[in-house]
Amino acid sequence: MLNHLSALDALFLYLETPETPMHVGSLILMEKPKGHRTSFYKNIRAHIAARMHLAPLFSRKLAFMPFDLANPIWVEADEIDLDGHIQWLKLPKPGTRLQLESAVAKLHEGMLDRDRPLWQFTVIEGLESGEVAFYAKIHHAGLDGQGGVALAQAVLDIEPRPAAREKSTTEKSAAASSASSSSLTPSAARMISAAFRTSVAQYGKILREAPI
Repeated sequence: MLNHLSALDALFLYLETPETPMHVGSLILMEKPKGHRTSFYKNIRAHIAARMHLAPLFSRKLAFMPFDLANPIWVEADEIDLDGHIQWLKLPKPGTRLQLESAVAKLHEGMLDRDRPLWQFTVIEGLESGEVAFYAKIHHAGLDGQGGVALAQAVLDIEPRPAAREKSTTEKSAAASSASSSSLTPSAARMISAAFRTSVAQYGKILREAPI
């Protein structure tokens, strides 16, 4: 069964233009642990890479229906380019808050690439305060309330030294099922057939709920 976007999630795609991007952004300021000597960016990258299986957002991308007969579907990306999704930026000296705000504004204005999973993180260093900024940009079509909770639980942790998070038996089963059903973009014939069935179901629902 194809995993169609809901009408509301698809609306964020249909309304999007370069002038009105439909992604959301967040900025977190973090203090480095005392005595930290290794690359903070590499630490963050490794932390996220080890937890990507905990949130579907990280690995799914869009596939559009032929002739836009129905809403797009989610499929599993063949591979995730972490260098493209998790970037590093260093502010020029002195690294003021105003420079940070300007850098984030430039990062936020560009649209996300619809050929890849709809998220991008940037680790920003060089602040005069010694803090590190973590900027996240995620498309609204891929982030509902439940997805936001899963993402937060995947990236954040209440422990100073988070333990490795392996897939539970349930997660492994769900991942295997998802991979078998959505790892490849379906054929055009299958997508057209699914679009037709979806359209018929939608019109049927409208007729049933229409006042008589």
